[in-house]
Amino acid sequence: MAIGSDFINCEIEIGVALNWKSVLHPLKSVLPVEIEFHSLKSVSPNVVEKKKYKPKHVWNTDTTTYFIDMCLNEKLKGNKLGSHLNKARWLNLEKAMLEKTGKLSNKWDGMKKDWKLYDRLMRLETGIGGTRSLIDADIIKPNDNYNDNVPDYILNNPRYYPYFKDCIGAIDGTHVKASVAQHEQAKYIGRKGHATQNIMVVCDFNMCFTFVWAGWEGTTHDTRIFNEALERSELHFPRPMGEKYYVVDVGYPNTRGYLAPYKGATIRYHLPDFQRAQTPALRAPSGAKEIFNFRHSSLRNIIERTFGVWKARWAILRDMHVNFTYDHQVKIVLASMAMHNYIRNAGIIDEAFNTAQQESYDPTPCPNTPCPNTNGAQEGPSRRPTGNEDSLWMAAYRDMIAEEIMNT
Repeated sequence: MAIGSDFINCEIEIGVALNWKSVLHPLKSVLPVEIEFHSLKSVSPNVVEKKKYKPKHVWNTDTTTYFIDMCLNEKLKGNKLGSHLNKARWLNLEKAMLEKTGKLSNKWDGMKKDWKLYDRLMRLETGIGGTRSLIDADIIKPNDNYNDNVPDYILNNPRYYPYFKDCIGAIDGTHVKASVAQHEQAKYIGRKGHATQNIMVVCDFNMCFTFVWAGWEGTTHDTRIFNEALERSELHFPRPMGEKYYVVDVGYPNTRGYLAPYKGATIRYHLPDFQRAQTPALRAPSGAKEIFNFRHSSLRNIIERTFGVWKARWAILRDMHVNFTYDHQVKIVLASMAMHNYIRNAGIIDEAFNTAQQESYDPTPCPNTPCPNTNGAQEGPSRRPTGNEDSLWMAAYRDMIAEEIMNT
């Protein structure tokens, strides 16, 4: 029997009567959940007693009404302690339901199986993949007006305003150490030399995470995760609107909504590339493209500093315990990012954020050796089929910004 409006209405009545919080199954509004049942007549009492067999129950109007009446009776008898019945009364309730209907089950247990199946199917859809958890939905998100205003971080800095006035944030990938079984390690060991999970992240200029897609294998290219995030509407990726855009690294496409730096064997981009030069004259950017790249890299550094604060605060991210399953490791990443945002938005004085707000703060200093590209540039151009018109538009927009910077 399908769960219909009668059952949902009765469920609400239970919540009102006993002050319970209803658990909404993630698929209730998506899939028709069918609940089958088995009669106890076909099961021996020994099986019921030894294996605690609980046949599935049909929650129709009659059985639900009977269940509500028994709950109310127990409450009137004073057997409801706080928000729950005491253990003895729950056992009485189970026994009474069993005698009355010949069947019994826990509704959430059945729904939990459906949810696990759905989650697995979503992972199998692309072969491998990450997780967007329900736990981060209310905290890891952009402001409602993220496409409307110029961020104060840009507005109050003459290095960035008015050139980057339409920028709303930065996108990058980051890696966290992972603990996986020996036979699975090959797909998790990438350029870091040890097993990691790859995480796609979007942040704003307040150093808050606004989108996270965690759980990808360490060998997965950043551009692949980026492309999938844009194509899968159920992830609710916060897209830039109009002429707004995110700043992205050299490994991402330069297309409408996503502003990448200039590429070239003789064109520097990352800040350490400029800092390694021997003299001030050589450290200074040369030409319109390098000057643009220097400003672009400085602006995009907001996400590196955000990563720095987040990873420094949570030591567990540097050494995941072997007893954690991979799913738990992914959830730890999401939970720590949600806490990062909560601390940032709480308005309290926090030394880690105060330090990272300084543009001189460098969370990942490179020695006097070539700084490795940790953001996927070695992976080649994006395979995402971007429209030629969008790419040309963004290339012209980038040239315009570079020219404006040169003329001031």
